[in-house]
Amino acid sequence: MVELALNAVQEVMFLVIAVALLYVIQYIRGKFGEERWQLIQDIVEDGILFAQQVYKHASGEEKKEAAIQYIVDGLNERGIKVTRKQISGMIEAVLKRLKLFYGEQWR
Repeated sequence: MVELALNAVQEVMFLVIAVALLYVIQYIRGKFGEERWQLIQDIVEDGILFAQQVYKHASGEEKKEAAIQYIVDGLNERGIKVTRKQISGMIEAVLKRLKLFYGEQWR
């Protein structure tokens, strides 16, 4: 019974996080326009792939920090200002999509 309740709470938390990430993405997309949004999204995806490749044996948090720094640098080079919190949300959204697409293969 307790396990069932914990699973239900976990599912609700997942939905809350997913909805929150959706709002972050919509806010950023509206703030920058579609063309710049695509550029930001490409840089975020590149940052994630960079961290996955270069920091293969690092912890998840170390990979995330490396990805954030890569993304911040890439966006700053293009004069795009996004907060670390917004970048973190975008990373989580992209990772969720990758995990849904690749399943257990994504590690």
